[in-house]
Amino acid sequence: MPDSKFMHGKVRKLSMTILLNGNYQGGEFQFAHYNKLENKVETPDFKNAGSIIVFPSFMEHQVTPVTKVTSGMRTLATDEITATEIAADAVGSSEIAAGAVAASEIASTFDISSKTVTLPAAAVTAHVTAFDDTPVRNDIATLALHSAIADNKAAYNLSNAFIDQFEDKTGVDVETDVTYDATGEHFSTIAPGRTGSATTISVTGNTQHSTNKAKFGTSSFQTYISGSAGQLSASPTNTAFGSGSWTIEYWVNFNAINNWQEAWDLHGPSGEYLDVYQNASTQTYPRVAGLVFISNTTSENYHPATTTTGQWDHRAFVRNGSTDFKSYLNGTAQGTTTAGGDSMPTNVWNALTIGSGTQANWDDFRISDTARYTGNFSVPTARFETDANTMFLLQSINQTNGNTTFIDSSPGATSATGNYTSTTQTASASVSTMGIVVLYKNNAGTATLNTDLVAQVSANGGTNYSSATLVAGGTFSTGINIAAVSGVSVTAGTTPKYKISFANQSSASKETQVHGVALLY
Repeated sequence: MPDSKFMHGKVRKLSMTILLNGNYQGGEFQFAHYNKLENKVETPDFKNAGSIIVFPSFMEHQVTPVTKVTSGMRTLATDEITATEIAADAVGSSEIAAGAVAASEIASTFDISSKTVTLPAAAVTAHVTAFDDTPVRNDIATLALHSAIADNKAAYNLSNAFIDQFEDKTGVDVETDVTYDATGEHFSTIAPGRTGSATTISVTGNTQHSTNKAKFGTSSFQTYISGSAGQLSASPTNTAFGSGSWTIEYWVNFNAINNWQEAWDLHGPSGEYLDVYQNASTQTYPRVAGLVFISNTTSENYHPATTTTGQWDHRAFVRNGSTDFKSYLNGTAQGTTTAGGDSMPTNVWNALTIGSGTQANWDDFRISDTARYTGNFSVPTARFETDANTMFLLQSINQTNGNTTFIDSSPGATSATGNYTSTTQTASASVSTMGIVVLYKNNAGTATLNTDLVAQVSANGGTNYSSATLVAGGTFSTGINIAAVSGVSVTAGTTPKYKISFANQSSASKETQVHGVALLY
């Protein structure tokens, strides 16, 4: 007992702890024992709610921190518990009932930068408006087409788009019953040409379409095959040039050189002729006989040009009004003769033959009633397209080997249906949705989108196409309309391309022209 009388009855002798509940982890009751050999901490079994433990008050004791509350939480006062008072990862989503913690029970600021917070999608979209970039992308694509037209730019790429306003045909790989108009820079199924009917072409001997050589596409037409004579014959009704200008041109690839054999000739009704011969020294000669429009009035004129077997050469023979006659080899004049102003026959020239003595492959044999070239020129890099000055045009466009059907396409052609596809592009990542902007013109009639004019897109190089339902998008420029669509689901891939198809086309009734395409991916 303390000696001081003031302390009597005031010193605790026994202590008692009552466990009110057990809905927590940690919070263990412990005693400390000391002796000369060791210090020992004892943790009695004291876990069940309602348990009482009584011990001498002088015994050193403690309660460890509570690490987790498992149930029966009470409402906490604002800022009562801070982050430093909760063990790491002590509280998970399973320990907090929905709505159990109100905003007022959470500290006004706490750092969770080191944690991963998962929110349900609905909790985000309910407060965030999704951004649709379709109008922006379409506007950028349309602007890119404007820029390409202003700069006369051929097909080119943006990061996620392919732009082509058809400055040429380099952005197109396959054409089926469509034509490219190099002057108007557009595609359609209506090929402009001269008025009148096509010239009938007949085959004599060993002459056919062949896939052994091709200047354009996959075929050419071959004459005098393997030493076996053969030729093409026709009777043009529109080559009475009189004193006017004219051009005869073609591509040729000689397989062998025959001594003084005729390559082609155009005969008049009274023995006149315009032809080309070759000799054993691998030279070709244009000849004009019975026509005294040459200054020295001789009956023949020679402009020899060296011929090499096994290569494609462009030959052109041009009379420019009453001033001159030139022959060209690959764009370079081989000679010039001043004309005397005399006229070629004004009546029908009654015979055209091609390849009667020539072992060669040919393509794009064209006769025109105008001087296509008046000086040295760059040779054509694409097929000829018929126009109002084309009097005769013979081509071999992707024909099957051995086919013997030949057509003069100079009057132009009209196909009710047709299509073409773009070259295959390369995307930087896998593409599963695409869009397209199409510039089109109603040259005659009015096209119904998705019926008369159809667009399809593909992300796997054309293996699978998805229909792109075009929507009218206003006016691009005078006479040119916009149609567009975006968000088209496609079979995923990294090789995007498009396909444009025409239907129900008819000359002067419904003529739909496509002047540009922007493919978005």
